[in-house]
Amino acid sequence: MIDNSLRGLIVYGTSFGATKSTSEEIAQILREENFDIDLVNAKEEKVKDISMYKLVIVGSSLADCRWDNQAESFLNKFHKELENKVLALFVSSVAPIAEREGNTMEIDKIRKLALEDKVSKYSLNPVMTGLFGGVLDYNKMGFLQRKGMEVAFKSRLQNTGFTEIKLGVYDLRDWDEIHNWTRELIKKVHSRDLRIEGLKMERKIESGNQTRLNGKTLVVYYSRGGNTRLIAEEISKRIGSDIDVLRPKSKETRTSVDSIPDPSKYNLVVIGTPVNGFTVSKPVAEYLKKHEGKFNEIATYATYSLWPANTLKKMAQLSGKTPIASAIFKSRDIKLRQVSEKIASFTSLITSNYSIYEHSPKVIQLEGSLQQD
Repeated sequence: MIDNSLRGLIVYGTSFGATKSTSEEIAQILREENFDIDLVNAKEEKVKDISMYKLVIVGSSLADCRWDNQAESFLNKFHKELENKVLALFVSSVAPIAEREGNTMEIDKIRKLALEDKVSKYSLNPVMTGLFGGVLDYNKMGFLQRKGMEVAFKSRLQNTGFTEIKLGVYDLRDWDEIHNWTRELIKKVHSRDLRIEGLKMERKIESGNQTRLNGKTLVVYYSRGGNTRLIAEEISKRIGSDIDVLRPKSKETRTSVDSIPDPSKYNLVVIGTPVNGFTVSKPVAEYLKKHEGKFNEIATYATYSLWPANTLKKMAQLSGKTPIASAIFKSRDIKLRQVSEKIASFTSLITSNYSIYEHSPKVIQLEGSLQQD
């Protein structure tokens, strides 16, 4: 029995058929889980309205890391409406060749150009992105394109163990990866529904108590590349707090802070830091040490690239206070705008644990990152 509340749309643009068959496979798995899925080839059909869909998946082939024109036109046309959808993006690419070669720089370049830049360009907020393999079909290429692709990839295909599935055709896809990606997407759709229901219940419970954090909380942060700032601004907006930024006196030292907010005026201070040198950034460390013992309650978070180390534990030590909630955010997920659910969970913990003094700090961790704050 199909649940009409689980209606989804898959829009794709394809060059040699890989993105089409990948989209069909994703649709089949979703249908087996009672999703009502419409499948649209962007080259053959123009989508006029997406208001009836909860889930939208957009897939594209790549040519020199460029999206199919029709698939990108869909993003351009509906980017505003997509803010209110469960959105996932995927591309069919030659990344698996680089993966077998261990060429992480090429993989990062493809991911940035094909996914991160699109997310940024259209201000998208996908819950998942996929960098899948595609199909190289030399039989469908013109003479010059075929010669160029043979020069670029034929020896690399042979050296990495890819073989023709038929004369002139190489399939680079890992079907297990695509299946697992789709099943993880299904989990995210269902978890989002549960979270929305939970938020509705929280609003009912708190409707007579309003936002108890307003005017008594402060979000203070230091940010080098902007990731920690983005998280701070979203947290502040959600809990209705004041917000302040730690600014170093000079770019050379990064150790002195021009203006440090006095935490004793606030019932709760949320403190954010990038992980610098596998520890707390110097401005945040200075702020915590200077005001040790002055904090009434704190919550902490860190943004990181390679490894968060013991940054959150160090923040607690420096402040002399056990956080009522803690979180770690991976920087690549922030760039891909895949952190809204984690921020919601973090702020929910802050609200529920506010003014509770006997507790163990709770840590939320995001999966996967390459970028540094």
